[in-house]
Amino acid sequence: MKINTSLLPHQIQARLLELAAVFLFLYSLILTLSPAARERSWVVDYRWSHWPGFVIWAGLIALAISSFAAACRIATPTCCPWPPCSAAGAC
Repeated sequence: MKINTSLLPHQIQARLLELAAVFLFLYSLILTLSPAARERSWVVDYRWSHWPGFVIWAGLIALAISSFAAACRIATPTCCPWPPCSAAGAC
């Protein structure tokens, strides 16, 4: 199996961030539905208290992406994890 090494660093970072978001969403969904699985019934009190944390996390990540894109000129994993768009509008 050959690994695709043609991805740019910001593409790799974007994919990892997408995987993290998908994982956290599925984990939150599982936490919400866990009382139904435990009781083996759909008529239960579901857990909703963790969803604000997921929404806050997603909002802070979006804010971080936009602020890093505005402040950084180069993308490095340690300095600026998301690259900015150039003046011509190409990312």
